[in-house]
Amino acid sequence: MQFFKVVQNKLHFAAQGHTAAEIIYDRADSEKDFMGLQTFKGDFPTLTDTTIAKNCLDSKELKTLNNLVSAYFDLAELKAESNEKRL
Repeated sequence: MQFFKVVQNKLHFAAQGHTAAEIIYDRADSEKDFMGLQTFKGDFPTLTDTTIAKNCLDSKELKTLNNLVSAYFDLAELKAESNEKRL
């Protein structure tokens, strides 16, 4: 789980210039509808939804993040196919 958190933070930083925690801290706003969350499951956000930085991203930022994630997995697949152990 720690590896996932580290990679996720690096991808958030590459896409938005901020870590996941910084994105949540900077964008959470009790004055806005749904505390400023852009996406969440159901009709209302849950406490868990407020701890996911991806839920604070607009559609353009989310597309950038998704493209970086795809590129990362493509690179990992290429490395695995060539038996390299490090990215």
